[in-house]
Amino acid sequence: MNDDFPLLPERYQLGRKIGEGATGTVHFAMDQLLNMEVGIKVVRRNLAMHRRFRARFAREVSIAAQVVHPRMVPLHDYGKTLDDLPFVAMAYAPDGNLSDLLEQAPSLEQVVRLLDEVLEALAALHARGLVHQDLKPHNVLLYRDSRGTMHSWVSDLGEAYALSVLAQDRTGIGGTPAFMAPEQL
Repeated sequence: MNDDFPLLPERYQLGRKIGEGATGTVHFAMDQLLNMEVGIKVVRRNLAMHRRFRARFAREVSIAAQVVHPRMVPLHDYGKTLDDLPFVAMAYAPDGNLSDLLEQAPSLEQVVRLLDEVLEALAALHARGLVHQDLKPHNVLLYRDSRGTMHSWVSDLGEAYALSVLAQDRTGIGGTPAFMAPEQL
């Protein structure tokens, strides 16, 4: 068994791999119980062996579940694969991510509108005393509404922390160096 083909609970019909990051892989799947398409993020096997990483992933899911907002990716399920790897099922974003869109040279108007939505999500996090810490184009997922208008969801709260914790413990700083604010570096 490898990380490319996780053994998901019976309710999920596994599809293709749609993303990969430092901590796991994301797969397209059909949730047969809810009759909906989902993205399933599965933690890498080498990381799942570490108790501290499992706790961090559980914290990420907990934070994401608490911040219900139209611009935050909705979560649908959380659990373990049949071979004991933590996973989270979230809304599927069929239009990729902001990084994909930027490669297509979108209009300035479209980018500004999507970034306004990202700011709405960040405001919702900040209102709860949280900071994302790893906001980058890959973590802004895209989808279209019933009228064909593209919208964004902020995802991947793996580096999110409460502002009160960061004020006391600067060792909690994380993120992707190329996208970090200068004061974080």
